[in-house]
Amino acid sequence: MDYSIQDDGSLTATFMDGGKYAYGKQMNLRDFYTELGKTLTESGWDDITWDKDPKFFSNVNATSKLKKGELADTKQLKRNKNMYEQKFFWCDKGDGAFDVEIIWKAKKTGPLYKDESVVTFELNLSNRNMRNVEILDGNNKITLQDGGWELRNKMEYKNVVLREKFKKLQYITKWTPFSEEYLKEIMSKMWFEKNVDHEIEVMKRKCYDKIKGIIDKHFK
Repeated sequence: MDYSIQDDGSLTATFMDGGKYAYGKQMNLRDFYTELGKTLTESGWDDITWDKDPKFFSNVNATSKLKKGELADTKQLKRNKNMYEQKFFWCDKGDGAFDVEIIWKAKKTGPLYKDESVVTFELNLSNRNMRNVEILDGNNKITLQDGGWELRNKMEYKNVVLREKFKKLQYITKWTPFSEEYLKEIMSKMWFEKNVDHEIEVMKRKCYDKIKGIIDKHFK
């Protein structure tokens, strides 16, 4: 799996790049919602809304994301860790047509580096001119959603373990004959790369493969 390491030691590997994928299919949006949410929760994903960890989300300000009714008088958040939904827009255009926009955001920590590695996932789904269609499934009548589905999903592995260790090198180099650049190279090549390759492959299987399978099941 390809990844890039920045000069400061932070690393990213992209599983889903946000590019548009278009599908024309009758599907059960509620079933997709239910299966995706259940899978995320059972696989240990958390709602990203309130995450202010500066290692990964330095631009996130939880208070700016508060919505009406989400904070009680007791200052306890009503939103739990597995709600995921950031946006749900459903507009009745008349004549049986709807515009739909849905955004979910979730995160899952890595098994090796724990709080210094994470996979983030954004479900970005829209449908212009969606229509409800009733069909028979055996003897049962069910309602499906039809139209042009567009998905611009993002999934990215992030790792800052090198960045955090690089911050300490200025103190270490005072007591060694090695330069900071040499120590960075040694840390990257001999200690870090094999381990991070393994974690990326593990997280790809646990995160990307599983979620991509659900998306393909409902939209393809």
